[in-house]
Amino acid sequence: MRAKRSIDKMEKKKDVAGLIEMLRRNDWTLRRKAATALEKVGAPAVEAVIIALEDENRYVRRMAALILGTIRDRRAVEPLIAVLGDQDTNVRRCAAESLGKLKDKRAIEPLVLALREEKDSVRWIIALALQKLGGEKEVDSLMGALEDSQDVRENEVEGNTDNIL
Repeated sequence: MRAKRSIDKMEKKKDVAGLIEMLRRNDWTLRRKAATALEKVGAPAVEAVIIALEDENRYVRRMAALILGTIRDRRAVEPLIAVLGDQDTNVRRCAAESLGKLKDKRAIEPLVLALREEKDSVRWIIALALQKLGGEKEVDSLMGALEDSQDVRENEVEGNTDNIL
């Protein structure tokens, strides 16, 4: 309870460094609350959250990628593109999701290249991000890369890619 109140105070003071530190906590609820606070701080938090994309803790990297997608600041595009190569599957997934939210055309080519991803769950998020960014060339690449994935084909049938197909 005390830590949650501390997060509220940090948010009011826009204590970005303190909120980033709270992302390192073991308690998932505290990490989520700190992430929400950073999202509310918005643009003033972007630089620190970008730095957090390189944190040694994969949970911090995941949260940072998601926070940047919520804030939707264009300064995050290149750092999120770099994170598409992270060793953690969920960090890559979160980066792709956020790039889709940012809707910046600079992300198209890196996302197309990222379709080589082995994990279907990540490729599916990449597909959705590309859907948001649009473009015939990207759709063709997307369809070719997804042909071999049973899970992705099933999702297509369910209508999740209506705008692509």
